[in-house]
Amino acid sequence: MTSVRTKATKLSYTDKDHSPSGVERLVLGTGSATGVTKALVLGKGSDLGIPTAVFGQIPFDGQVTIQLRSSSSATCLQADYAIPALFDGKGLYKDRTY
Repeated sequence: MTSVRTKATKLSYTDKDHSPSGVERLVLGTGSATGVTKALVLGKGSDLGIPTAVFGQIPFDGQVTIQLRSSSSATCLQADYAIPALFDGKGLYKDRTY
């Protein structure tokens, strides 16, 4: 079941089936400062397009670049994360940038 909700400063998307992109939950919103965007993405499975070699290295010792790309426009949100990650393990990556 897929659900999309919008509020004045936030867009939420959920898909418990993770199809077709592997994303279960996506939340986009504005931050407290001008020009700041907040993004939360939860997903799993091979449809995310993450090479298995990335998570084969524990502890992961490289920079990670995350991109959210629109399939219908040139819009792209990107964030770069330096090591160490807040948590890294088998198939799980969690980090934050400010």
